[in-house]
Parts: sequence; C-alpha cells; structure tokens
Amino acid sequence: MDGSAKVDKLRKYGLKLTKDVESEVSEMCTYATAMENKGIEKGRSQGMQQEKTDNTKRLAEYFMSQDSNLSRKDAMELAKEILK
Repeated sequence: MDGSAKVDKLRKYGLKLTKDVESEVSEMCTYATAMENKGIEKGRSQGMQQEKTDNTKRLAEYFMSQDSNLSRKDAMELAKEILK
C-alpha cells in the first residue's frame, strides 16, 4: 500500500493529519518499499548463487563417479569451468 493510500486509511479512522504528517507517512512508506525491494533482490541473488553452488557440486560429483582418478578439486574446477 502506498503512502497516499495509508494517509486515506488514517483519515478514514477519523485522524486529522497535517500536511507535514502526510508527507512523513508518504516518505516512510517510500522508504519501507525501497527496503523491501532491496531485501527481495538480495534474497534472489543469494538464491541464484546457492543454486550455482549446488549445481557445481552435483556436476563435480558426477565427474568423480565417472572417473575414479579425478580428484575432488579437479572435478570442482572442471564443473566451475563448464558452468561459467
């Protein structure tokens, strides 16, 4: 809900708001929305990074299952190179 909608809701409950209070409410809502969007983006980014890490590990495990002479380190490096 944006700031103007929240101001309208406050008025609906009979609160008398000055222009300063309306401005403050609107500003706080804008800030809250910005912080929420930042959190969502951070969560998406972390999720994508985790998925990449999981895929790299799975691919490395597959490589090691196919070649018993392949070290875990080499398998991880190969998987990272392929998933670039």
